Amino acid sequence: MRAATTTIEHPELGPLTLDCDMLLAPEAGQTLVVCSAPPGTRAATALALLRVTARRGVRSRSWPAPRC
Repeated sequence: MRAATTTIEHPELGPLTLDCDMLLAPEAGQTLVVCSAPPGTRAATALALLRVTARRGVRSRSWPAPRC
């Protein structure tokens, strides 16, 4: 497993700095990436907002996957 911090640029919410954990399964040609934000940060608030808007079916422009 690898860990990294990355900043992504969300089109409406601006830059979000996230902690990313990567689980590599090279024999299967797969990688699982889980990104989160530390509690109490602006990024955590932004992720909570995205979670709510996604549940309501609000669609945003697509944005690139984080590079960890």
